[in-house]
Amino acid sequence: MNNCPRQLVTKRLAMNFLLLFSIFGAIVVKNVQTASGATTSAKETILEIKASVDNCAKEAGFTKEQLNTALTNYDKNADDKVKCFRGCLMKAYKVITDSEKIDENAAIKFYHGDKLDSLKVAVQKCIANARDGSNHCDIAHKLESCMCSVLSAC
Repeated sequence: MNNCPRQLVTKRLAMNFLLLFSIFGAIVVKNVQTASGATTSAKETILEIKASVDNCAKEAGFTKEQLNTALTNYDKNADDKVKCFRGCLMKAYKVITDSEKIDENAAIKFYHGDKLDSLKVAVQKCIANARDGSNHCDIAHKLESCMCSVLSAC
């Protein structure tokens, strides 16, 4: 199993969440823009991320160990629980819409990187690859697998 960009981002966000709360406590920090475009404090954003991860972990029926593995490792042969955890997160961040389509702009924000042009090309290619998924779990897994492959990150 290899680390994938999104898992690295999610792991980094989880670690940042713990760090922020252990160091800063209840201090509200600088405003940031969320995937939905709303401006919120970093604390609110971290709470939103934590709530999404917790909700999706509960929905997938993960133990803490399974959640940790899903957040820190990428497995092309993931089981349905992991695929649906990814699908739940992508639905929470509106990458996958209620009609089970992929929103290109939301996907670009979800996978954010420092090379925006190559990220856009990768997202466009991977959307075409993931379209034929049978449900949000399968679509998320196909999108993630393609992104890791195209970006040579997994």
